[in-house]
Amino acid sequence: MTTRWRGEGDQHQGARPYQEDSWRLLTLGDGSLLAVVADGMGGHAGGAVASQLAVDIIYQKLSSGDVPQNRDDLAARLVQSIEAAGLRIFSEAKL
Repeated sequence: MTTRWRGEGDQHQGARPYQEDSWRLLTLGDGSLLAVVADGMGGHAGGAVASQLAVDIIYQKLSSGDVPQNRDDLAARLVQSIEAAGLRIFSEAKL
């Protein structure tokens, strides 16, 4: 029997007039739930953009392709998605 998860989230904006943190929930093929959370770095230039890019890219990479077959496969894909997000953020920051 496969367990299905549901999740909800909320954010607290804090002292700034805008939210820099980003998050998204992803239900994996086996029914497990992955929470992707990125901190906007507290007022650093482009923090909101960087955190949203990170969440979007990680979500895209993990939700496309075949379902991970085991924890090692999931871990490898997670590392690859984080690396891809980091490269993209670094590239965007140089523009």
